[in-house]
Amino acid sequence: MRRRLSGRQLCAFCLLAVLAPALCFLCGLAWYTALLGGALCALALMGFLALWRSCGRPGLSEVILEVWGSRAGKILLAAQSALLILLLNGLASGVSAAFPDTQTQPFTPLVLLAVCAWACRRGRDAVVRACGVLFLFLAALLICVFFFALPDVHLRRLLQPVHLASPAALGVLLLPGCGLFLAEGQTEEQTPGGWLCALAILPAAAAAFCAAVPGSRGSFYQMAKSVEVLSVAQRIEPLVSVAFVIGWFGCICLLGLSVGAICGAMGRDPDRCAAAACLAAIPGAIAPVTFCTEAFLPASAVTILLPALTLLRRRKMRNEK
Repeated sequence: MRRRLSGRQLCAFCLLAVLAPALCFLCGLAWYTALLGGALCALALMGFLALWRSCGRPGLSEVILEVWGSRAGKILLAAQSALLILLLNGLASGVSAAFPDTQTQPFTPLVLLAVCAWACRRGRDAVVRACGVLFLFLAALLICVFFFALPDVHLRRLLQPVHLASPAALGVLLLPGCGLFLAEGQTEEQTPGGWLCALAILPAAAAAFCAAVPGSRGSFYQMAKSVEVLSVAQRIEPLVSVAFVIGWFGCICLLGLSVGAICGAMGRDPDRCAAAACLAAIPGAIAPVTFCTEAFLPASAVTILLPALTLLRRRKMRNEK
């Protein structure tokens, strides 16, 4: 029997999962664009969470089968799984962004996919608890990088226009919505406002630092090259690479476990299916899928659109009784 997971653990897992894609794809945006987009994504997730709670906090996969019927529901769940696997393939090549100065494609993505598959095979609870510990390490590392980068900040650069990334890449900030596939009614009653604020602020802070530090060129990794710790330690970007790998581990596991939860509702072994979903991203690691950042917004939005529409229909059906 699975042990109870707290809402705080799931929130830490989801925030960890979105940090690496956010730092890779959003640091080329103007900080105000990242802040506005992050705030809108946080509000969308808050509305999705409020709708889920108003419906009694059901399992998302089960409620899709309940509302749309067994046959149509399974088709919709299969389409949802296919979209998540497509996202996995599109994101898998991004793992190499952790080592931009070295040619690591496809070795690094393949190794990480294998590790994620092994972790998902151990079960949802094991992955979520492990990522809770990794989140503390990652948060401390990012805070240190921001703090020691302050002496290199040129505030006037914050007002200069930045057009190094597409605003559609903000869609990656909707990925934490997949966490409700894992919740199974076990989250806390309070709205995780602090976590959602962090989701909106962290990408904007990273974009601001990358814009204000000369030579960053919209790259968090390049920005870290200028960081000097107490005039003793320099070139701490290897630690940033470690942070990126940790974040990508969480991202891949979140999408893989979401596929596992969906397959579990259809009578399959969720742990095996989650591991298989991670391995299904191998083509995207070997031959990167042409998945431009403009596709992140619609793809990520659709992953939470179907559950949201299903919850609305279920609430309407309950009100009509």
